[in-house]
Amino acid sequence: MINIALFLLGFIIGPPICAQTHEFNDFTITISMSSDLVTSSSGYQIKVARDSFLYARLNANSKAESLVSHVVDLDNDGNFEVVILFNSTRNMPHLYSWKDNKLERLQVPEIKSSVKDLNFVDYAVSDSNFKRIVHFNTDSSKKRISHYSVADLKWQIVQEPD
Repeated sequence: MINIALFLLGFIIGPPICAQTHEFNDFTITISMSSDLVTSSSGYQIKVARDSFLYARLNANSKAESLVSHVVDLDNDGNFEVVILFNSTRNMPHLYSWKDNKLERLQVPEIKSSVKDLNFVDYAVSDSNFKRIVHFNTDSSKKRISHYSVADLKWQIVQEPD
C-alpha cells in the first residue's frame, strides 16, 4: 500500500528537475524548470541570492521541456544578464538584466520572416556575447551572425554570408 502511494506521488510530482546554478561576483543565480500542479502551467524560475539572502525570485511561463541558462555581463556595466535558451526553435530566447536589485525582462526582437532562403535560426552565448546565427537554405556554410546589444536593444550583424 505504501509503495503504491509513493508511486502515485512520484507520478503526480513528476521527475526531479535539476537546477542550473551560476555565480556572478557575490551573487548566486539559480534557474530551474518549474510546474504548477493547480494551473497545469509550466515554465522556469530564476532566483537571485547573495550571502544566503534571496534578493529576487521570478517565475516565467514556457512550454519548453528543457532549457540552458547563461549568466554573463553582456554590456560590460558590471551587472549580469540572464540568457535563457530553449530546446526548441519555436521558443524565442528570454533575456533579463539585473539592475537596481531586480530582474528586468528585455525584449529580444524576432528575425523578420522576409529573410530570403531562411533555413533555421540558432542562438548561443560565448565570449560574453549573446549570438543569433541565421542559417540559409542555399548552402549549409552560409550563415549570418549577429550579436545582441543590450544598450541598443537590437541585433548587430557581425558576419554576413559570402
